[in-house]
Amino acid sequence: MIPRASILVIGKRGGILQWFEHMLAAATFLPEVRIDAFALNHGTWTDRVQNRALKLTGQKQKIDPLMARRLHAKIDACRPDLIIILDLFCFSAPMLEALEKAKPKAKIVQWIGDFLNNGLKSNINVVDHFFFTDSSFIQDAKLLGISAAHYLPLAANPAIFNEPDSLRRRNNRLLFIGAHSENRETFINSIHTPKTLIGKGWKNAGHSGDERLNKNIPILQVARLYQEHSTVLNVLNKKNVRHGLNMRCFEATACGAILLTEDSPDNERCFAVGEEILTYRQPEDVVRHMADLAADPERRQMIAKRGQERTLAEHCYHHRIMQLLNQL
Repeated sequence: MIPRASILVIGKRGGILQWFEHMLAAATFLPEVRIDAFALNHGTWTDRVQNRALKLTGQKQKIDPLMARRLHAKIDACRPDLIIILDLFCFSAPMLEALEKAKPKAKIVQWIGDFLNNGLKSNINVVDHFFFTDSSFIQDAKLLGISAAHYLPLAANPAIFNEPDSLRRRNNRLLFIGAHSENRETFINSIHTPKTLIGKGWKNAGHSGDERLNKNIPILQVARLYQEHSTVLNVLNKKNVRHGLNMRCFEATACGAILLTEDSPDNERCFAVGEEILTYRQPEDVVRHMADLAADPERRQMIAKRGQERTLAEHCYHHRIMQLLNQL
């Protein structure tokens, strides 16, 4: 059941993963829910001019109170039942005061996808519940004094990540799209199977059979490549996650590709391992899985289909909003 509700989403526009935009797009699937947005960056033309003028005139300290007045005006206009703060933002006193004025009508939650820091303590008295995309962050939160801590994984935007309109023969090269990191480079170089690597930092190196593109690509192109490939590799970035599933896990499966991801405790919270996704511990596991899938096309098709069905039924952004509304 979808309750009638008014929601205000606070976050940043234009991120490479477009978390903010995906949450706003969920309104398409929730006709009973009104979703408004307050962006902490890329505001209106007037907002940008005012902010720039304050910086140029040495009055940068006035930006936070100005942002707080804008937020208060937004809250006053949309009168939300639920305010969702996306990601790890530690707000200034004026911003916290503006959020506090939305209560008691509005419940305020913060959904975080990165390692925590002590600055988050400033939000505790205003935020009612904290949700984390990595289950291990719950313990981190408790060490900071946060008791209302819950697990809520990331998701996919099915308006972008879905099955292609026409059936096509998928590319069997192992595909990875994501930023370069040292742990990813080390692991991927140990996988002796043809791979396509796309993202900032993937310079010419590695095995001669690899294809590398050293740049970020538009999100629509990411979706198209997931639709065109049969297997998508996921290597966790240890700089911002321990156990959590990143967006790639849900976006690849939503497109009907098999997710081949690092063995992690949170996998089984979201998927049936071995039936809906595949996992690995060593580079040799990746090579073995790829060989097994090539030898058994029916199994490849079955895993891809089941993974896609699970994601589209349970792991889209409108599902996450429903979870928040029903829980709160």
